[in-house]
Amino acid sequence: MTLARKMVAYFLLVILVATAGFVYTVYSCTQAQVFVNNLKGYEIPCLEKTTEIAYNALGESYNIKAYLLYGTDQYLDEFKRLADMNAKLEDELIKEARTEDSRSLYVEIKALNDEYTKGDDEKLIPLWKAGNKDAAMEIATNELAPLATQLINKVDEAKTRQNNAINQAMDNTFKATKQANMVAIASAILVVILGIIIGLFAARKITAPIKVLQGLMAEASEGNLMVKAAVQTKDEIGQLCESFNTMITAQKEIVQAVNSSSIELAAASQEMAASSTDVSEATTNISQKTQTVARSMEEASNSSIETSQVLIELSALIQIAKDKAASASIKSEASINAAKEGKATVDEVRQCMNTIYNKTREAEKVITLLNEYSQQISIINETITGIANQTNLLALNAAIEAARAGESGRGFAVVAEEVRKLAEQSNAEAGNILQLVSKITENTDSAVVAMKHSLAEVEVGVEEVNKAGKSLENIMLAVTETVSDIDGIAKVTDDEVASSDKIVQLIEIVAEDIEGTSREAQEVSAAIEETTATIETVAASSEQTSAMAQNLHNLISRFKVDASGEKS
Repeated sequence: MTLARKMVAYFLLVILVATAGFVYTVYSCTQAQVFVNNLKGYEIPCLEKTTEIAYNALGESYNIKAYLLYGTDQYLDEFKRLADMNAKLEDELIKEARTEDSRSLYVEIKALNDEYTKGDDEKLIPLWKAGNKDAAMEIATNELAPLATQLINKVDEAKTRQNNAINQAMDNTFKATKQANMVAIASAILVVILGIIIGLFAARKITAPIKVLQGLMAEASEGNLMVKAAVQTKDEIGQLCESFNTMITAQKEIVQAVNSSSIELAAASQEMAASSTDVSEATTNISQKTQTVARSMEEASNSSIETSQVLIELSALIQIAKDKAASASIKSEASINAAKEGKATVDEVRQCMNTIYNKTREAEKVITLLNEYSQQISIINETITGIANQTNLLALNAAIEAARAGESGRGFAVVAEEVRKLAEQSNAEAGNILQLVSKITENTDSAVVAMKHSLAEVEVGVEEVNKAGKSLENIMLAVTETVSDIDGIAKVTDDEVASSDKIVQLIEIVAEDIEGTSREAQEVSAAIEETTATIETVAASSEQTSAMAQNLHNLISRFKVDASGEKS
């Protein structure tokens, strides 16, 4: 039964007692009212009619006597009027009689009155009018006087009975009124006593468990989350105890979850810091290798320029050999030497191109490794973001539970606010990390694309340099074999002029590609340096996050969440 129902039951008991007293008082007053109404509506009117009958009967007797003395008809008329009036009053009394005794008495009165009137009308008055006064006086004395006496006696008897009834009604009314007053006073006193007893009992039943619950709340506010209220009833107090237990359980779960999250956050921050250190070292190595590639590219560009100049000179020599075919035999040795020098230069160019190719391959692998590290950082950052969101949600739940607890949960609300700020700061730092990682990923993707493009161009340059080397070898063979054949030399020189022009163009293209590769390598180096700075920022943020997680763990540690007495 709820507390409200108990209170209603208690007050219903008081109301029941008050209602019983009120009902009995109303009943007694109603009875008194009935007695009064009976007096006013029946007993008193009957007494008045009976009194009037007695008065009229005396009037009849006096009017007959006056008629006998004076012989005036007005006395006779008055006698008849009073007789008729008594007859009507007697009929009314007989009709209104409520008991057989009353009705019988009224019937006797009417019979005596009728007999008296009949004796006067049929005997006395005719004899008196006939002049037989002695006979009339004898009838009046012997017959009518006894009848008049009996009628008066009966009327007096009726009056006495009615007076007794009136007195009895008055006594009953007085008793009913007095009893109603006593019952009303007793009911009021009993209601007051019951109200005081029930109020004290209800107050004690309500305040005792509330004081116990207040003590448990005080312990909970000091950090002891192992307290539990005993639920002894199913009313509002019992529901309040159940709600308190539910709140303490929820707070204990929140504290445990926040504690676990802070530990996980600290571990993740440390792991991220270690990963950031590894990535920073890797990016430093990549930057160094990229700078080496840039220097190699610059050297290759210089070599290609020298090769181009040599080939231009070779083309001029071949053109001179064409113009001076006659002296080709004499100067063929010089052509062979020039061809050897060109072949040596082409070999150097081929070696440089192979070096550029190998360096570009290494740079591509390093950039690919950097991209993988960036993806790992993104995964770790997502883990941190998830932990921060979960911590923020736990802080929100803790703030709600603290708000429900009111003053008792104010200390916990401060902790929940610190947790929420820590979660928001962690989330913001994770967002900054995500932006930096995204920028690193974009730069590394661009670097990968550029390196692949450069690698393709280097492969083409290597192929063209190999072709140039083979062409120079062919030139040497051709010059050696056609020393004695000037026409063949002239023919070969025509072909060699075209080939030398093509080689010059290819070498110029290779030089441009090498310059582009060098610029891109420098851009990659700058991007890697920026990545290194970003990773250092991530490491610093990780250390700050770890410190915040330790601070959160220290705040949570003041709460007692297990039966061993140890705090979380």
